[in-house]
Amino acid sequence: CYLPTFNSHVIEAHLHKIPNLAEHFIYFNDDVFAARPLPAGHFFRGNGVASLFVSHKSLSEMKKKGTATPTLNASLACQQLLAKHFNQKIDTPLVHTYVPLRKNMYEQCWALFHDDIQNFLPNKFRSNTDLNLATFLVPWFSYFKGKAVHARDICYYFNIRSPAAATYFQSLQLAKKHGTLPHSFCANDFNTTEGEKKINNEQINSTLHNFFINGDKHD
Repeated sequence: CYLPTFNSHVIEAHLHKIPNLAEHFIYFNDDVFAARPLPAGHFFRGNGVASLFVSHKSLSEMKKKGTATPTLNASLACQQLLAKHFNQKIDTPLVHTYVPLRKNMYEQCWALFHDDIQNFLPNKFRSNTDLNLATFLVPWFSYFKGKAVHARDICYYFNIRSPAAATYFQSLQLAKKHGTLPHSFCANDFNTTEGEKKINNEQINSTLHNFFINGDKHD
């Protein structure tokens, strides 16, 4: 009854309902890439506990700087829900990379915060009344439930249409050559017009092809 929707927060709220989804799964945005082969233990421990890739940022500091966005506000709203239930304030977002998740934790989150989740689902586009389930509420809920632990993921984050983008990719190629690649990288594309997207798509496809395919031929 919420379709069509153009709100990624609404879509992410239903990830656990994907048919045949495994109990343990990893959520990627389409601009996130694993930079090198990673063992299963990077995402989940042997006992099934998920990795929580915590950043060094602060939600409150981001808000003070005036960088409030629907995504930041959604995380702040989740922060309040978790603080109310667990009596602990989480001020730290996750690294902008892949997110190891458990379907059962999604289901428990829905059961506990059902009304709050239902209230934002009619938002057809990102709104300041959204909740951020996939990259804040469910991961931190899992942490409080003992089903996630802090872990480290080194992720390069950059804007692919920035003049510095070529430098970042050159750094990745150099790191690949010397065996010092990060775990992941996010080639973000924001504030881009349709014309720019066409150019960027051609550039990013060529660059990624060189990084993942042509680079291996020369190793």
